Amino acid sequence: MLNSNEHLIGKRIKDIRKAKNLTQRQIADLTDISETVISQYENSVKTPGLTNLAKISQALEVSLDELYYGDKNERFINEAVDEAELIVNCYYELWEHRAINLYNYLFDFKIDNYGVLFARDYSFEIEDYIKQLNNFKANESSYENPADFVKSIKSSIANRIRKENM
Repeated sequence: MLNSNEHLIGKRIKDIRKAKNLTQRQIADLTDISETVISQYENSVKTPGLTNLAKISQALEVSLDELYYGDKNERFINEAVDEAELIVNCYYELWEHRAINLYNYLFDFKIDNYGVLFARDYSFEIEDYIKQLNNFKANESSYENPADFVKSIKSSIANRIRKENM
């Protein structure tokens, strides 16, 4: 079952494409995705995976956030008060949208002067974080306030990352 953002991705692709006066054929040519598949995305028959969504966002010259959320939302980055929170927020977004799980999380990321995120230095913390999130998801209905519980997990991992930096 599609969540509300996934259901609206096709509409957003279509609206942005039309606003830029592009045809489905032009998007297909720019992305190496068939025109038929572009049409299926736009009509919410299919939902693009991350790779095709990235190709489409590049062809439309918009961010993935704009296609997924419908705005230029970078709240998970902008809300971070330090490197530790940024790492935790980025990994949470990736986990929440099922882009990563315990077996494929990214180790080759760290924040540098250019805003690139690397987490190689925090592999144990990230592994534990994903395990805790997976455990939470499996038992979500048993928590009185799930949002507060996730917040406590994020805070705990961010604090561990901060200690690692000391």
